[in-house]
Formats: sequence, structure tokens, C-alpha cells
Amino acid sequence: MNTFGEACVMVREPALEIIGFLKNANYSHPALRFVMYGRNGTGKTTTLMHVVHFGYQAGYLLVHVPWVSNWTKRPKEVVASQFEENRIDLPIESALWLQHFKSQNSDLMQKLDLKTSKSYAWSKREVTEEGKPLMEVVEHGLQRVRHSSDCIAVLLKEIKHHSQFGKFKTLLVVDGVNAIFTKTNVKRPDQSLVPAPEITIVNAIMKMLKNDWTNAAVVTSVDVVPFNRDATMQDPYTPRALLGKEGFELLDPFIPIQTKHYTEKEIESALDYYTDRLWIQSEEARSEDGRKQLKFLSGYNPFILMKICDPI
Repeated sequence: MNTFGEACVMVREPALEIIGFLKNANYSHPALRFVMYGRNGTGKTTTLMHVVHFGYQAGYLLVHVPWVSNWTKRPKEVVASQFEENRIDLPIESALWLQHFKSQNSDLMQKLDLKTSKSYAWSKREVTEEGKPLMEVVEHGLQRVRHSSDCIAVLLKEIKHHSQFGKFKTLLVVDGVNAIFTKTNVKRPDQSLVPAPEITIVNAIMKMLKNDWTNAAVVTSVDVVPFNRDATMQDPYTPRALLGKEGFELLDPFIPIQTKHYTEKEIESALDYYTDRLWIQSEEARSEDGRKQLKFLSGYNPFILMKICDPI
């Protein structure tokens, strides 16, 4: 948007396929689950953005985790949980996520007017009583950052509880879900590594990934980066390879959706746009022969094509 002064998007087949499933799903059945996979740079994250946009427009309650590795690999602050032994809280990441949830759902949450199903004591003096607006839990987590991880756990538990009554549909979108099932970089005071399920907010998301609830859809992606930062194009990228046994069993059954390299029509459309907006300025690159070279060098990979076109 900043580069071209506008937002132009190419909605590709994987996004349309998922949106088609979401439109025609029977939400009285257990949560419908998708796992998106594909080579790096083929548009997994962009496809998820299209799905999130569809969910917002269609009135779904959005539970969106932009990148799980932000929690499991590089958290800004790590503290021991006040309520669960061996559990670890990530206060700053949790508060940021609560703000993200609020920005996506505040209007819908006000309209739904969801209430807490029980009382929650955050400290001796701080309690959210039964029957209070669920957004009070979000606000408490934003004001009292120390409690933000537990506020997420309560929020997601309540959403899952209310979802079964059919008043609304929930769309859970998780990018890089396989980071949940790989080693973390989160350390305890004794420098031992914390397993991902022992991180409060990760544990809460894992419960949402199950299909033991209704009126919900779960759209995830797997990525080689959380699994192996040094991965090459020869490394496996399928759900079974990246989720591992534990992750595969948690998400099974699911609908696999593959993101692929550009088709001829798609890469021509992308090159036309880059040329029209003078992103490609070199006359040689704008020529027919130059286009052929760009296609060859990028291997029709959307991200690689964009990077190759940066300096020309």
C-alpha cells in the first residue's frame, strides 16, 4: 500500500477453495479444519489474510494468530504462571494479541453481548463476576498485563462454550501452527527449555484446535521455518512431515489445501502490474525476453519473483 499508494490483491485458488468450503459447511457438525501447506513463498500467509477478510465480512468471530513462532521462538518477556504450576506466561505477547482480538471483533462482541459463564478471580481484589460482558476480560488483560495470558485462556474457553449455542460462528486462523509441535526458545529461570504446551497462550490455542465443538472452522498453515530455518527447496513440506505425529493426530481429520507456484496467467498478471506501476523500470526486464528470464529465475515462485523485481 505504501509503495503503490493502493491495495491491489490477487485472490488465488486456495483462498477461493477454503472460502467455498466455509460458505457451504454444516456448522452443526464438529469444527471443520483445514491445514494449508506449500513451498516457501507460494502464498500461505496471504491466503490466510484473504480467509480472515472473508470471515470479518461474513460476521464470524475471529480468533487470529498471525504467527505462532512469535510466541514460541522470540517472546519479549517470560514469567511463571500465578495459577498453574510449570506453566509459563508471556505477558507482552498476550497483551498485544488481546489488542489484536479487540480490533478485529469489538463491534461484533458488542452486538453479541456475550457474558461470562462463571466468576474468575485474578487476585484477592480483582474478580470478573459471572454474567459480566466477556469484553471485560479482554479489557482486564489490557489494563493488567500481568494477567493477560490467563485472560486469553479464559476468553477462548468462553468463546468455545458460547459457540455451541449457535448464536455465532467462530473462525480460528493460525499461521505456522506446526511451531506448537517443535522445540521452543522459551527458557525457565534454570535455562531449561519450555515445551510449547506449557506456555499458557499456546495451551489455550491447542484446545481450540480440537474438533470437540461446533459452529466453528479452523484454518491453519504449516511452514518449514518453525521446523527448520535452514530448510531448502528439497526439504519435505507436507502436513505429515511438518506437524509430526503429535500435531497430525491433534488436527486429524482435516482438509489439506496446497498453495502452489504461479500459473502462467497469474505470473503474467503480476508482471503486468509491476510494469504498469513502474516497479520494473529496466527496459530489458520489461521486454518479452526479460519477462521470460524473470519467469525462469523465479521458478514461478511469487515471493522470489517479487524479490527479483525489487532492484530492477
